[in-house]
Amino acid sequence: MNIAICDDNSGLCAQLESYIINYSKQRLMDINIEVYLSGEELYEYITKNQLENIYSIIFLDIVMLKMSGIEVSNFIRNELHNEIVQIIYVSSHDKYAMQLFRYHPFDFIIKPLTQETVFRVLDKCTNYIINNPHAFHFQFNKLDHMISLSNIIYFETAYDKKIKLVHTDGEYLFYDTIEKILSALHNDFFYKIHRGCVINCNHIQRIDGNVAVMCDDYQIPIPMRKQKALINYIKKIGGARHE
Repeated sequence: MNIAICDDNSGLCAQLESYIINYSKQRLMDINIEVYLSGEELYEYITKNQLENIYSIIFLDIVMLKMSGIEVSNFIRNELHNEIVQIIYVSSHDKYAMQLFRYHPFDFIIKPLTQETVFRVLDKCTNYIINNPHAFHFQFNKLDHMISLSNIIYFETAYDKKIKLVHTDGEYLFYDTIEKILSALHNDFFYKIHRGCVINCNHIQRIDGNVAVMCDDYQIPIPMRKQKALINYIKKIGGARHE
């Protein structure tokens, strides 16, 4: 799991980082922590990478010298349209709580911090993330990632026992199996079109005979035995255009 800390108080960052390290040891979790000492530093990193799911959790100070936590939140939620990252605000005052609801924070912690409070919030947050039915979890380049299910176009077997995940902003390669992925999705819009591919029916442009044309124009062959079944399934759940 990847966690970011963003606060212009280096002492608080060090304190919070130590609490998260202790948490990872006690809960036997693999947690990667990145620290940012300004809102613009975090903003620049996220902008440069343009990944939907760089961090699972961001501990975010509200009042910082230049770019505030509110501005960072607005960028994440309203420009990147990212609802997957869980934002935990950290502040010396609770007067901002009401205006921050629009950015859908997971929690709000008042300084000074205690390890007990941080542990409590992390327990709730990690449990929510692990059981989030609207996200797919996987590991890419030795880092944990989450992708909103609605943004996934398809999964397809690739070389070297890897799976290619294609989503609306790019693609990933990671080790897994189609069977395990399908069992983990828990979403009616995903359909196993053949033994090496699971598609999101919401991202089908149209069906041309024995081919499903996805929203990225990628054409996926439909086995003869699945052609009628797929069309019936799409009609059942709604979606896709047929030709």
